[in-house]
Amino acid sequence: MLTAFDVMTTNVITVTPETSVKDTARLLYTERISGVPVMDIDGQVIGIVSENDLIRHVEVTGEPRRSWLATLLTDDSTLAREYRKPMDGLSRMP
Repeated sequence: MLTAFDVMTTNVITVTPETSVKDTARLLYTERISGVPVMDIDGQVIGIVSENDLIRHVEVTGEPRRSWLATLLTDDSTLAREYRKPMDGLSRMP
């Protein structure tokens, strides 16, 4: 039976509570990850921001998803379209 240890990432990318939503979205895109732990000044995990959290933020604020992602990631609409595609390289499972 596979465990979380078997599929986890050991090179963990993190953000701080002060990291902007824009920078967090860009980090998720550039690192091809779906979420990041939020760490406080003492190195303790105080939360997690996921791709779904960012999408939900768009739904709550009423911003159109496509325009929001394009604005967050880049002015290049091609990059925004690429972000919306399934991120097939995310899976680290064999």
